[in-house]
Amino acid sequence: MMTKKEKKKMIIILIAIFIILMLAAFVAIYLLTDMFKSNKTLFLKYFGKNAENLETIVETFENKDAINGKYEESTEVRINYTENIGTTSENTDNAINDLKITIEGQTDKQSNYDYKNVKLIKDNQQTMNVEYIQDGNNHGIKFSDLFNQYLLLEENNIESFFEKTDILKEDWYNVPVEIKKCENAFDSFKFNEEEIETLKEKYTKVISENISTGRFEKQKNQKITINERPVFVNTYTLTITKEQLNNIYIKILETIKEDEIILKRIENIQEYINVANPYLGEPIDLKNKFTSDIDKKIEEINKNNIGSEETKIIIYENAKQTVRTSIQTEDYQIDIDVFDNEGKYIEFSRKEKEAEVQNLTIKNDGNEFVINIEDKKQREPYTINIESVKENASKNTTITYEANDYKVEAKIVQEIQKVEEFEKQVTLIEKNSIQLENLDQEQLDNILNRVKENLDEQLENVKKEINIEDIEEVAKVLGIIQDKTRLEGGELTEAEKNRFNSKFQFLKVGELSSEEMLETIKVFEENLINLEVVSDAELRIEIDRNRNNEDCVNVLKDFVEKAERKKYNVKVKYDDTGLAKYVIMEIVN
Repeated sequence: MMTKKEKKKMIIILIAIFIILMLAAFVAIYLLTDMFKSNKTLFLKYFGKNAENLETIVETFENKDAINGKYEESTEVRINYTENIGTTSENTDNAINDLKITIEGQTDKQSNYDYKNVKLIKDNQQTMNVEYIQDGNNHGIKFSDLFNQYLLLEENNIESFFEKTDILKEDWYNVPVEIKKCENAFDSFKFNEEEIETLKEKYTKVISENISTGRFEKQKNQKITINERPVFVNTYTLTITKEQLNNIYIKILETIKEDEIILKRIENIQEYINVANPYLGEPIDLKNKFTSDIDKKIEEINKNNIGSEETKIIIYENAKQTVRTSIQTEDYQIDIDVFDNEGKYIEFSRKEKEAEVQNLTIKNDGNEFVINIEDKKQREPYTINIESVKENASKNTTITYEANDYKVEAKIVQEIQKVEEFEKQVTLIEKNSIQLENLDQEQLDNILNRVKENLDEQLENVKKEINIEDIEEVAKVLGIIQDKTRLEGGELTEAEKNRFNSKFQFLKVGELSSEEMLETIKVFEENLINLEVVSDAELRIEIDRNRNNEDCVNVLKDFVEKAERKKYNVKVKYDDTGLAKYVIMEIVN
């Protein structure tokens, strides 16, 4: 039998073990669950989860279907253009609707082999044919309608060749080589686990340290809808004034501007933009633009950082993940949904006065990838929809752009088949190719001049055959090329008139603040040509379809900025043909 002393010692040991177990359980519950944590702690915890959501957004765009080994592909592209949608004069009579592009290809990345045969077809008749080949370090092109040999360049000689021929400007010759760097682009944009944790801690700390007052609330088991599905969430709400929110916003912007993790990603993006610079013209310094835009935003906030209006930031949590972040003010509401359940779903939406003005949704379940963009805030409201569906070896993609009374729809049908060997592989030999860098200057000039003359003639024939004016009209609609047409006094079609007038149909009405008036001016500043002071309470702004007067725009903006406490009524007057002619600004006393 145990003595009293031994019993007492045993009881003490048991009590100590019990206390240790209780403490361990408490620590585990605190760390692994949300019990015993304050509303502020929970708000900051799930706000910080947005750093992880950044990675989810990047992953949504990743192509996980890259094929190793050899594969053949067959692609067909068609574009349909429709004017006056939904009216009795709906029109599909455009030459682009009669065209299609076919691409037959063979690819073996391990052997550095890639072949593409591109054909332009009108009414089932071939109009133009171009073949591209990469075999090892050789890159070649053949205009099959003109001659039967590939014009080849060895990769390491591309730069010296174009310098020698002076055909292309600046760094165009780098493009074929640099494009290779883009193959694994998303790898350069992804955040690793350490970076995500650093971002989470850094911006949670910024918010925590700069909330001097405010009210945190928690509500359990609330039901919301994400991707048309009910989701049960806990909500964590911070309510602060406009001034307090702006101060936090400024601190976050200042931190972002110096954030090495964010800046490194911008530098990575810069590398890929540099590849496109020969096409874009002026070089882009993305990092300087990024920091400059932040400085401008901070300056703008400081100018208007007065107000006691309340702003709510609401974090919605489901299964320990942040599925929605919402910013709600008297003037607008911004919601960001990131939900990973049987596929990734991302949505950005902005509402003003309870009406949705901008929305972006992205869905990716592995077999179907959908992007939908709707913007009612621009001077020409538009909708863009991209939908790509995979089924076995095929992928069907539809891209739709719709604005005002017209729609452009591109359909891409792609078949990809993995193979052991190519059925008809193109092999470069002396008879079917010319190694351009091996030619002397006279031979090179003769060949290139002959190619240019034949190609120019071929392109002119193609332009006539496919009605290039129709194609250019579609490109203008999409903003791919600028419409420099000047119709001074000429008659406009009803479609052109409606297209111009449509930007004025969405001007804000009612008493507009100075800030709202400045946003409204952006709608028509490209068409503002004259200002007239009608009275102390009225300005008449003359607009024109094809011209603008930058000095008048600046004068008007300066006037509104200086009279920041005034309010305005706005209306549009039309000329005898029904074309918008004047914007009337009435100053409300």
